[in-house]
Amino acid sequence: MKIGVICSGGDSPGMNAAILGIKQTIEANRNLEEVFFQNGYQGIYENHTISIETNTIDMSKAGTAIGTARFEQMREAEIRRKIIGNLKNQGIETLIVIGGNGSLKGAALLKEESDMNISVIAGTIDNDFPETDYTLGFDTALNTLIKATDELTTTANSHNRIMIVEVMGRNCFALAENAAIATSTLWIKNSDKEYLHGLCKKYHSSMYSPILLLPEGLPNKQKTVEFLTKNLPMETKYMNMAYLQRGASPSYYDRYMGYRWGKLAITASLENKFGILSQKNGKIIIIPW
Repeated sequence: MKIGVICSGGDSPGMNAAILGIKQTIEANRNLEEVFFQNGYQGIYENHTISIETNTIDMSKAGTAIGTARFEQMREAEIRRKIIGNLKNQGIETLIVIGGNGSLKGAALLKEESDMNISVIAGTIDNDFPETDYTLGFDTALNTLIKATDELTTTANSHNRIMIVEVMGRNCFALAENAAIATSTLWIKNSDKEYLHGLCKKYHSSMYSPILLLPEGLPNKQKTVEFLTKNLPMETKYMNMAYLQRGASPSYYDRYMGYRWGKLAITASLENKFGILSQKNGKIIIIPW
């Protein structure tokens, strides 16, 4: 059985661990053969395969050894038909997709429009898959944010400043909320004027951390920053954590989960089980489509 593998969308720490779990599990079974496509769905569309050796897959590195990309053209039925055709022409019966919500939607469309067996490993720092309590990369991104918040606190205190730190997460605020809990800082929950006035009043007391965490998906984000800069009682600086959260060396947990999910994606396929790789109530499972 030939198994196609892609990473799709934004990269997340732990993707290499998932690739290694997939590769080693396939190598242990003589009846299986892997085909890695470079740069996600675009790689399948362009028939761009990549050969990698097991000893070159470094799970200590962020990013992905097979590349990843966003491919907006997946919305077009004609493009999806060519992708399905390319997979069939290579004799691929199963596709493993490592990626976020957009990648999941693409996989669901391919499954709906073909007889392809597809499984998805939730690879995104946003932790926004309802099918799983955890997504690959969240732990690393969270710990990176916690470390940065601790370090920024010392310089903000030294200059008697407040620092508004924007964090990734798209429309899910899990990174901001959990980092705030772990660092005893405040995070901006909404852009309502009354709420923001209350937030500013809190900084008249010295009991609060000088760091304010701003989720990237907050509505009216720019106006919120402008309002806070004008109304907070101290000098305010803005900083965007941006891709630093995605590029950090994967934590133990992301390496562990990536490897376990990669291995499970293959062992489950041998039992004709496909779906979304998940962690629910501490158990690593696969949820059928």
